[in-house]
Amino acid sequence: MKAHFAIPALALAISACSTAPDPDNGAQDVPAPVATPVVSEPAPAPSATPAPVALAEPVASVQSGKRAKCAISHGGYDDDGNPTKGDSYEGPCLFKSEKGGHFTVSREGDEPFWTGDDPVTTVSVGVSGENAQVTGMTKDGMTRWGYAKRLASDRACWSGDEFTVCAW
Repeated sequence: MKAHFAIPALALAISACSTAPDPDNGAQDVPAPVATPVVSEPAPAPSATPAPVALAEPVASVQSGKRAKCAISHGGYDDDGNPTKGDSYEGPCLFKSEKGGHFTVSREGDEPFWTGDDPVTTVSVGVSGENAQVTGMTKDGMTRWGYAKRLASDRACWSGDEFTVCAW
């Protein structure tokens, strides 16, 4: 019995895959698309001097910055609200300026500015006139330090409630 059903099913499958148009449905023969050969441009002759390669600008690192001197202090408050001594760094750093007066400082080799519970590796100052928003980057992510004002006594310094960032 199974042989009687297999032959008509095979015939039906073959006729469904046929490319011949069915005279009852008004279909027309459509020519198959013609493949066009891909013509490539001739390779340029090798030059004695290679063309300069544009390097991508690093996003999170300041390693391409210029050498500068930094003084950074970051204090805080204890659980009772009393000011603490905080952390500070004074020494060589890498300074990277950005549009609008914004800048970022770090140490060579992504060394932290100080060690401890929350070692800061990068400090960013987002300048807006005489005010700035300051953030620090730690191994755990970005921390918002707060707002700062440019010091009148030293225009390379920005000071907030609990911090100061200077770069010369």
